[in-house]
Amino acid sequence: MPFHWNDLGLIQAYVMQKLGRKRFLLVLDDVRGDQGKWNLLENSLKSKIKGSSIIITTRFKKVTSTMGTIPPHRLGGLSEDDCWSLFSYYAFGSKGKIKQNLVSIGQDIVKKCSGSPLAARTLGSLLRLRSDENQWTIAKFGNLKEMKNPIMTTLKLSFHNLSARSRQCFAYCSLFPKDYCMQKEELVHLWLANGLLQFDIGDMEPEDMGENVFCELMLHPFFQDIREDNEGNITTFKVHDLLHDLASLVMKSERPRVIEVGMESDVNYHHYKIKPRHLSIILLPLPLRASFDLIHRFFLSSHRHLRTLLLFSRHSEALLHLSPRDISTLSGLKYLRVFNGSGNFTLETLPPTFRKLKLLRYLNLSRCYLSSLPAEPFCGMENLQIFYLSYNGEIKTIPDSI
Repeated sequence: MPFHWNDLGLIQAYVMQKLGRKRFLLVLDDVRGDQGKWNLLENSLKSKIKGSSIIITTRFKKVTSTMGTIPPHRLGGLSEDDCWSLFSYYAFGSKGKIKQNLVSIGQDIVKKCSGSPLAARTLGSLLRLRSDENQWTIAKFGNLKEMKNPIMTTLKLSFHNLSARSRQCFAYCSLFPKDYCMQKEELVHLWLANGLLQFDIGDMEPEDMGENVFCELMLHPFFQDIREDNEGNITTFKVHDLLHDLASLVMKSERPRVIEVGMESDVNYHHYKIKPRHLSIILLPLPLRASFDLIHRFFLSSHRHLRTLLLFSRHSEALLHLSPRDISTLSGLKYLRVFNGSGNFTLETLPPTFRKLKLLRYLNLSRCYLSSLPAEPFCGMENLQIFYLSYNGEIKTIPDSI
């Protein structure tokens, strides 16, 4: 039964119900650390913890002190034999015949993986599509001096074997927070709005090209935790943290920026010389009015060349109510192609000044509780292709000008 941390009380009740008076082994996987939330959960377990055990796995050193556990056991990488087993499973298939002329080259490649199962899986999947000995040799002699981190270098080798279009599309994933559950349809629409699916597609529809790109990235594999609907269609997925770092690395030429509004360091963001084309803002648990004022004052007013603006939140407070005047700030971003404010504020209606966003192609106002949708803004947004309006139940009609 899935829960979110915002439902901590429900989680406690559910855990207590399942545990009863039994001894238990509780595994908390991939913990990122929140002292307050851990204290609440720990207190509810104390009365039942005698004879029971809790195992915590994490990638972050600070979590061990936060949890107050016994000295941590630091896991190393896979042994070379285990790494080879994993690599060969993906390179040759579970029942595939191992080609002896590739074994020695493959074993040398495995040494570059530094015991990382992610690197072994990614390179194995890449080379499964290539049976030529020369192609394996090229992978063996990849440039390990390019980076200090050999695992990242290995992943970058796989990245460079993608098509140019797929490389651009994957790099765009860096705009989402780490460990974020992405919607496949939404991501394809974002690629489309940024013109990443427009070149050299012949008679193919851009959405179909988006499907092809997604499949290529999934097969290599650059995506994980893939979920499907009842008909077998992929709905959501995640990007591994290391691959997210890779996406951020290769996205630098587009001057992306992911910031968290709420930390003191962000208040002086206007002193930065970087003028991003793509900006993601993560709202932390500040008073929401203060968060929005920071966005308005320091970010939007000085970044007129933005093409993408994505808002994400890490708070459970009530949504901030914005007036049309508040949101009209966006109308000054005349190069904006993408705006996603889904679920971060309530807004009665769109201001007429939105008609100035002539290049806007993607607009997501789902869960913003719009009560009316005037015709005037849409008269100017002549390039709008994708408009998300889910969970705005008060709207009964759509303007003809759309």
